Amino acid sequence: MTSVTNPQFLSLDSSSFSSASLGEKFQNLSLKSNEELEKLTLKEGLSEVDRALVLLSSSNWIQKFSVVNNLLTLFKENKKDATEKILLKITHIPAKVRPDREEREFFMNVGSNLTVLLQEKLICTKNASEIVLPCAIKMIKNSQPPQKDDPMMNIWVDTFLAAIPLLQPELLREKVIPFACSLGELSQTVSSRVLCCIILGTLSNNVEQSTIQTSYFRQAMDLCQDTDFEVRSQMATQLDPIARRIGDVEPTKREILKELYDLVNDEEPVVKRSALQSLVSLLNFYDTNTRQEFLVPMVKELCKLPSETSIPALSMYFGELYSSISKDLEEDEVMQMYQCYKIMSKHKQPEIRQHCAGHLLSVLQCIGTKRYISYMQDLHESFARDEHWQVRRCVATSLHSVLTLLVRDKIPLANEMKDLFITFLRDSKLEVKEALVPNIDNILNELTIYSIGMPLSIGNTAISSRDPRKTAVFTPVIVPLLECYQSLTSSSWRLQEKIVTQFQHFHKYFPPSVITDKFVPLLMHLLLPQYVPAVRSSSAQSLCVLLRYGLRGLPKRKEICARLINEFGKSDSYWGRSTFIQVCSFMATAFSRKFFKETFFETVLDMASDPVPNVRMRVCSIFPSLKKMIRLPEDTSLLKKLNTYIAHLKNDRDRDVSFVAVGISEQLSHIEPSCGEIDDEADLIDYKKEEEEEAMFKIEEKEVEENKRKDEEARSEFRRRLAENEAEKAMRARIFGTKPPKGKTRLGVVSLPSNSLNTLDISAGNTTDSKTTTKPSVKLKPPSQGSTSTSHPPHATSKSPAKTQTQATHSSPSSSSSSSKNSKPLAPSKSDSKSDKNNKPTTRLATSTATSKVSARPKK
Repeated sequence: MTSVTNPQFLSLDSSSFSSASLGEKFQNLSLKSNEELEKLTLKEGLSEVDRALVLLSSSNWIQKFSVVNNLLTLFKENKKDATEKILLKITHIPAKVRPDREEREFFMNVGSNLTVLLQEKLICTKNASEIVLPCAIKMIKNSQPPQKDDPMMNIWVDTFLAAIPLLQPELLREKVIPFACSLGELSQTVSSRVLCCIILGTLSNNVEQSTIQTSYFRQAMDLCQDTDFEVRSQMATQLDPIARRIGDVEPTKREILKELYDLVNDEEPVVKRSALQSLVSLLNFYDTNTRQEFLVPMVKELCKLPSETSIPALSMYFGELYSSISKDLEEDEVMQMYQCYKIMSKHKQPEIRQHCAGHLLSVLQCIGTKRYISYMQDLHESFARDEHWQVRRCVATSLHSVLTLLVRDKIPLANEMKDLFITFLRDSKLEVKEALVPNIDNILNELTIYSIGMPLSIGNTAISSRDPRKTAVFTPVIVPLLECYQSLTSSSWRLQEKIVTQFQHFHKYFPPSVITDKFVPLLMHLLLPQYVPAVRSSSAQSLCVLLRYGLRGLPKRKEICARLINEFGKSDSYWGRSTFIQVCSFMATAFSRKFFKETFFETVLDMASDPVPNVRMRVCSIFPSLKKMIRLPEDTSLLKKLNTYIAHLKNDRDRDVSFVAVGISEQLSHIEPSCGEIDDEADLIDYKKEEEEEAMFKIEEKEVEENKRKDEEARSEFRRRLAENEAEKAMRARIFGTKPPKGKTRLGVVSLPSNSLNTLDISAGNTTDSKTTTKPSVKLKPPSQGSTSTSHPPHATSKSPAKTQTQATHSSPSSSSSSSKNSKPLAPSKSDSKSDKNNKPTTRLATSTATSKVSARPKK
């Protein structure tokens, strides 16, 4: 090939794109001749309009395409006279009957751009009537016979319809209506008659009522009875604009409603669907008398015994029909309509059940929430467990709206609704979860009203954080929520972003311990660089909100903030430090300026000297927010440090950083540091934030202290009960001679037998003087250390009754009184030690003369 020494235009022949070999493509490259270069060269100093006219006159289709694609900009920036020349030039380009590929694409592009210009009213009425309309009619006629799947014809039909609102009524009567009526003659093709219906419906919004009656009303009614179902379907759709323009004029209105009745009962489902669409629209248009005389009986007859051919169309519009006529029905008629809905809800076709599931909310509003338990609950649950995920997705989408109605009327179904919510969270299809995720906050809020009676807003979350009712409601939801998050994470980052955005509302429902243990670590993990920027941004925002409202105690917040600084702000990774700046931007919005200055201010400033230029540029973007936080005179050092860093960044060795720093420096020059006064709305918002934080921190400190006090009381109570338990076990062993069980025992108060408690009075626990009581007392001498007397059976005390009687005879009241007052146990005697060694246990008991046995009967 010849080498190119001067820069010249090269052309690549279109046939080269079909070549399989790369060498063949290069062989087709050729230098442009001087004549060709002259054709492609434009004179200097031409205006935009003149340049467009020259390019449109060129034989090169690429140059023509460049003008057409830029039409919207040309019409917005130039006057009408200049744009009129462009329109004339474009519309006078000759079009072949059978255009080639490039010409066809050009005229399709022209039609689509003209449609946009007409819709935005950038073309005046004169140009629309004299230039655009004739061109559109010509392009439609060139497509004869029109084909419904022809994209070029469809584009120019849209252009024709877009021009109709800009035309004068005289022109509509003289040109447009005759052209439309000619397309609707019986001798024309089906596509032509369909096009006639579309044009007649569009004309009805732009002509007078008398014009419709005299020009094309009779032809429109004839098209409703056309032999082809496509024509009838399209005419059924256009009955709505025609009937609205006719209004209550008789007998035209009656004739339209009669045709509508025939179309609603048509044998073709497509025609039924179009007729029902117009019926729904006209139900909201006509007055009460017309609705009760014509339309309501039509709907009642259709729903009384729905046939298999009418059920598909009826299921699509049943909710709108039911809602529109419910106020005109009696009580029994309302329930008859419900029975029709119930029949369709159990249809074998999943598409019909899907439509019925979508109308669940409308049906519930019509029959009333008081009938939900009797009529709708089982149906709702069957939809939620349908085998087709499209049905379940419709129910999941409307769950929060159904909950709102039930909560408003105080229907007691909190547990059932919570079970449905958990069912959708654990659904096997991601599409069902995707429909549920955007409404998680609304659903949890309604469940809160169900259980607690009031919504949890930011202001009362601290007070109700330990509410047992809230804990009982939301604790079963935590695990399904996390499972739903895991399933969405593995499929799409967009779904992951949606559910992470919902995390910022969880402080209203879950206790601080759950927020700290479950969600804060998860959000901090999502800040890592392996996740997409959208997920990291949503995670940073949710994390800041949870740090503000979801944790309890200032030390815990300081701990999380210190982790953010150490793990991200001082990270070795560029991504970590860049993410930290993004987190700080959200922190500056969530917290007050005082909190941010105490926690992050200096760390962010120090990152202005980061070795990575992108980090330094990101730091520059947050400098305006930092300067707004400064209060003089206490923050003079911070202001000086900020000015030093911005001056250094303006002279940065990286030109991108210095360019950004110069722009930020210009913004900083217009920001004045605050002097402690409220100067604008931002200062007022920050002042309120600071007050809220102080009040919130005080409440949290009181909660922490109260929790510590309650925990200490619980520990003291536990120790007291443990001591009492051990003491009673020891006393039981001393009295009955039973050996305490080895190892750990179940805690609790061990009670003695009732007959022993009513007979015995242990001196160690008796503080009453023996002179002032008449009850018999039993004094038990504790065994010596290392003895095994506690394991002796109770009958061991009856072996020496004489000795016991002698001891009881020698005891005096004075000795009894002194021993009663002194609670110290007696020292073991030598005889006891000897008896222990010889395995002959003896127990010294001091009993009254009135009682000879330990196990006497209790008093009655």
